[in-house]
This record gives sequence, structure tokens and C-alpha cells, in this order.
Amino acid sequence: MGLEGFAWISAVEGIKLSQESLEMFADFERRGLSGEEQDRAILAKHKKKA
Repeated sequence: MGLEGFAWISAVEGIKLSQESLEMFADFERRGLSGEEQDRAILAKHKKKA
């Protein structure tokens, strides 16, 4: 999905991206993760919280 998609969906929902989310996407970019890899990382992160 990437930062742009995540930011757009968040804005539509009236949610401002947290500093943690911005840092997470910056890390994805530094690591060169594909959209699919980013999606898996986000799902894994939220799965741990549940």
C-alpha cells in the first residue's frame, strides 16, 4: 500500500498518521520493501497487538 495509500485512507477516515507510522514507512523505504512486503509487515505488527 505504501505511505501515500495509507495516508490517503487515514485522511478519508479523519485519522492523522502518528510519528510511529511515519517512521515505519520511512524504514520500509530505506529497506526497499515491496508493497506486498510492507502489507505483510503491517499485518504482522497489528497481529502482535491483538
